[in-house]
Amino acid sequence: MHELLITHNFLIAWFVREVLQAPDWRWMTINRAYSGLTVIAQKKGRPWTLLSLNDLAHLPVELRTGLVDPLPV
Repeated sequence: MHELLITHNFLIAWFVREVLQAPDWRWMTINRAYSGLTVIAQKKGRPWTLLSLNDLAHLPVELRTGLVDPLPV
């Protein structure tokens, strides 16, 4: 069975935090781009697995928006 959930940044961040079993406050620090794809999966009898986070490969570069510019190194 497959399910698709289309939602906003913070709800996806909460799911990712749950999958990673991170502390409750960590969901607020997971930033996502607009239209980024996140895939989580669960096999019967196994824990949830994060397969991809914020994947933008389906968008041309000029349409990839929503993330803060990376800090200079």
